[in-house]
Amino acid sequence: MNILLISYNWLPNNNVGVKRAVKFAKYLERAGHNIYVITAEKNAESIDGYANIKVFSIPCISSLEIVKNIINIFRKSNSNSHNEKKTKTSISNRKIKKNSILKELLFFPDIYFPWYFKIKNILFDILRYYKIEMVIATSPPITTHFIANMIKRKTNIPVILDIRDPWAFYPWEKTGYFFFIIRAVRFIFEYILIKNSKAISIVSYYWNNWYRNTFSFSYICTIFNCFYSNFKNTDNKSLVNNTKKLTLIYTGKVHNYKQNPINLFIALSELINEGKIDKDRIFVKFFTYGYYSADIISLAKKYKLNDIIKNFGMISYNKVLEEISDSDVCIMFGWNDKDDLIGKGAMPVKFYDYLMFRKPILLINADRQSELYNILKKTGLGYIAFEKDDLKKAILQIYNKFIKGEELVANSNDFFIEKFSCDYQISYKLNKIINKLIKK
Repeated sequence: MNILLISYNWLPNNNVGVKRAVKFAKYLERAGHNIYVITAEKNAESIDGYANIKVFSIPCISSLEIVKNIINIFRKSNSNSHNEKKTKTSISNRKIKKNSILKELLFFPDIYFPWYFKIKNILFDILRYYKIEMVIATSPPITTHFIANMIKRKTNIPVILDIRDPWAFYPWEKTGYFFFIIRAVRFIFEYILIKNSKAISIVSYYWNNWYRNTFSFSYICTIFNCFYSNFKNTDNKSLVNNTKKLTLIYTGKVHNYKQNPINLFIALSELINEGKIDKDRIFVKFFTYGYYSADIISLAKKYKLNDIIKNFGMISYNKVLEEISDSDVCIMFGWNDKDDLIGKGAMPVKFYDYLMFRKPILLINADRQSELYNILKKTGLGYIAFEKDDLKKAILQIYNKFIKGEELVANSNDFFIEKFSCDYQISYKLNKIINKLIKK
């Protein structure tokens, strides 16, 4: 079958969305399909070892860049006037901040919507020339779903909308009357997009149920952010390569307000001060970055853990996997707000990286109602803490096992864990859904 995958970002970009899209391309090709990718990534690269996957790069300037260019032109046109200083100051202060009213008015549905218009002609040429039989559009940005909807309306080719994050009810958005209206408008558009699709795929069971109940749409499948099963540590050179230290690792973003990691610092500080843990026998390495991220370095200084907890920032994805491989325990943080949509259904990509290595996973600030908690329990890999005292007990239990040379994980549920592999989630599960939809 000829399948077109629409992904705004692509290699060499290696963000979370690209990882999922690349896995779709690889494992659907392994299942016997012909895969074509259309992307806005400038200088997009092919996938190593997958020469038959054709990648079409159609770069496009975002709405935000268009507005910035207009402002710059306005600045230049006024550069020789007696109001130059005043003009520059007033314009420079008009920053289009994240989630601002100005952003919502100027950039609906998102800042990438110009791509919708730019790819029209070549898009339909690709559909005709390569005889595309199925379209999968992965979001965010939501622009990809608008493009898929255009294809469905004009060609009747079945489309699957792959939803990595909710759009209409994304919980990080600001509240208030205006944003309530924005959410209502988003809801209407998302309802239309979903109803015009053949199916939607979602990354967790909780979000699956939420979309099913909210939009009254029946054909929703859960395709988890899965893991590769053939990764090998090629150089075994870790930033901390000391077998005498219990090494814990956290990778990716940690939201300062939604996933506040302070209990980890308090628990470790208290255990060391109580003489229950030797500070020379434990090390925690963070690889965290990005907006809203907790200030790991400042927290380490505050609790006098500078030598024990380090943040190495952003490194390449392959290096992240090597660091996980060389660590003893992996850290996950639950959501502070137990009632929001993300808190219940979020399944971070790092969780699957951890599963791949069958590493023990320390879940901090757990929520019994969350999908992360319930899946982790079934893997047999979890050390779970709800409050600070639970966390102290969990860390001490891990530490004592490590010091005694005992296995940190006694019985992992390998059969259950393998259900989160790309082979199962994509080559088997998604492939089965695609074949079923085509036969309808």
